[in-house]
Amino acid sequence: MRFVDLEGYPRFFDDVRLAFPPRLAMVGRSPGGSALGVQASTLEVHDVGEFEASFVPTQADFERLDARFRLDPAVWAQLPQYADWGFAVFYTRKRRGEWI
Repeated sequence: MRFVDLEGYPRFFDDVRLAFPPRLAMVGRSPGGSALGVQASTLEVHDVGEFEASFVPTQADFERLDARFRLDPAVWAQLPQYADWGFAVFYTRKRRGEWI
């Protein structure tokens, strides 16, 4: 691991925020968490070297994510301390028949 001093990049978090624009506020939500009358967009999955990755703003947004990344709702029920967290998720690709 290498740590990088970003002191010379004072706008770093402003630029990171541009990569994750806020979602539109939605008035009503269905029991599953999606907006009533609004089709929720699928979260983008990015190729990152030997991985596929995505950012999930809230637990409710996991339903918008590729099924490979999802966790059973029963798992979330046992982890209430993460109810208001966002998540970066990664999926490992196989290389030469073996897991990395």
